[in-house]
This record gives sequence, C-alpha cells and structure tokens, in this order.
Amino acid sequence: MALKVTQLGKDVHAAITDLTSAVTLSPRFVKALKHRAQAYVRLGRLDLALQDLERAVEASNEGGERRALERERDEVRGRIAQEEREREREEEGRRWREKQVKRKVRAGSYRRATRP
Repeated sequence: MALKVTQLGKDVHAAITDLTSAVTLSPRFVKALKHRAQAYVRLGRLDLALQDLERAVEASNEGGERRALERERDEVRGRIAQEEREREREEEGRRWREKQVKRKVRAGSYRRATRP
C-alpha cells in the first residue's frame, strides 16, 4: 500500500487517510510517515510534511535511510523558508503601493479611475 502512494496522483486524500491509520496503529512506522509526508507535499501542506519527516527521522535507525530522510526534511524546511521570504516580499510590495497611494492622495495628484 505504501509503495502505491507515489502513484496515486488524484487520490492523495485517500492515501493520507490510509497512511494516518497505519501511523495510528504503529506511530514509529517510518515508511508510512515518509509517504504521508510526500502526500502532504503534493497538497502543499509543507507544515504537516515537516512534522511527519521529523517523526520519521526520530524513528529511523542510523544509516542511509536516516540520512535520506534528513535530506528530504531539509528540503521541505528550505521550501518553507522560501515561501516565507516570498510572502514577506509580497507584503513589502503591498505596503509600498499603499504608501504611494497615500502620498498621491495627500498631494492631490491621485485620480480615481471612475472620475471623468
């Protein structure tokens, strides 16, 4: 079942439900945590993916599997940080545009589009 998660495509929600059941039965089931994290990434829920990857790293044994999980976790952390930076830039742009409109209104040079 876990191997099919990456092939499910459209039915990611059902995969998450199945994997959640598996994790509930066995909280240290590394493959279920890893595949559920991948499903969360597909949905854009990076916060939940990160939680599962952190749990999977803690539950995994030392070695190649753990290093692979750590790399995947670090990639998700990087994506989260990148999204935060993008949101901050968008917010700065929005504040700058609002400030420009206020300056124009005070100077009397701002014309509404509905004015003839």
